[in-house]
Amino acid sequence: MIYFIGGASRSGKSLLASRMMTQAGVPWLSLDVLRMGLVRGAPVLGLNAEADDLEEAARLWPIIRAMTENMIDDGRDYLIEGACLDPCDVATLVAAGEARACFLGYPRLSAKEKAGFVLQFRDGPNDWLTDEPRQVMLAHLLDGCRTSRRIEKSCGEVDLPFFDTGCDFGIALSAAERWLVAGQF
Repeated sequence: MIYFIGGASRSGKSLLASRMMTQAGVPWLSLDVLRMGLVRGAPVLGLNAEADDLEEAARLWPIIRAMTENMIDDGRDYLIEGACLDPCDVATLVAAGEARACFLGYPRLSAKEKAGFVLQFRDGPNDWLTDEPRQVMLAHLLDGCRTSRRIEKSCGEVDLPFFDTGCDFGIALSAAERWLVAGQF
């Protein structure tokens, strides 16, 4: 099975992927790493580290799709995680029975509320945002709030599960993990 975890920046995607790797033994590919590798190593592709994640998703999808097809042919479980996933693209693989997916976000939080959570639970891996000036952090999280709303809407349109990690992070992550592992909430 190929598993996809998409969603807004700072929504818990990497933490959920880490849980899946630890608990279910599923190898995990971070699209953030792939994106930055392509930005730095293949500038001819025109990817931009500062661009909107969902806009970059459209540019990355042909590569991700081809990698996914190879993973399916390989016959082993893999997990692909990142902010550059569009639910509409992923839904095609889910509908074909080739993948299971979920998306995470915090559509009902303000950037200020999310910043409080980010600062409260800092010091995890990939915690670059907590070192940024407050203005930069708030701008990034405001974009995350907007992206969360866009992703939640898209998930509803293509019938993919969306988990709101804004209000009760732990419960939402556990529900997403149950969905990925067993196909049930």
